[in-house]
Amino acid sequence: MKLIRLVPLVFLFLLGSTTHAAEKRLADRIVDDVENLLRGKGSVLVFEMRVRHPNWQRKMRMKLWEVVPDKALVRILAPPADAGMATLKLGRDLWSYNPHIDQIQKIPPSLMLDSWMGSDFTNDDIAR
Repeated sequence: MKLIRLVPLVFLFLLGSTTHAAEKRLADRIVDDVENLLRGKGSVLVFEMRVRHPNWQRKMRMKLWEVVPDKALVRILAPPADAGMATLKLGRDLWSYNPHIDQIQKIPPSLMLDSWMGSDFTNDDIAR
């Protein structure tokens, strides 16, 4: 007799949990769709980055062009000593441009864990 009462309760519990999972998937999809609408397929951003170390600090102004999901170009706008330097990301590959010597260099895998522009970011962080 107890089993007969338990079966409907288990059924209702399972029905409720599958409904909850479906609602969560729908909510996740709605959030993803809104993010895609707001972000679009690409973006342009001008920003500042401040790097502080115990013995020195620096401030850089940069412009970022991004095409979702795997293309980005970061160009240094200031300070004047670094202006024009750029980093290009295509997939997992990374290139660096130095206008002072007019040279483009592909960042090899052995340098992916090195610091990017003196910051705590690594080249690998930028490539992700």
